[in-house]
Amino acid sequence: MRYVQNPETAYQVFEGKAVLLSPRSSEIFRLNQTATALWEALKAPAEPGELVAALVAGFEVGEDRARRDVEAFLRDFVARLLVRAELR
Repeated sequence: MRYVQNPETAYQVFEGKAVLLSPRSSEIFRLNQTATALWEALKAPAEPGELVAALVAGFEVGEDRARRDVEAFLRDFVARLLVRAELR
């Protein structure tokens, strides 16, 4: 499974942190640096393993923690329709 930003999600990055506007509920989400890095990585379709590798490379985080963070991020953002899941 690959994941990608929902193109209907409006967003802007300010000082390294993204602010997203949900296309479904008009709810605003303010992301921290780690979540912003994941969001930016999803401009193009990516697999969870690629996202884990990006976190490990860009932040002081171990692979197990990065994997848990990526899984939680994807679960939450897909449920909120901010990110789309795609078959390969």
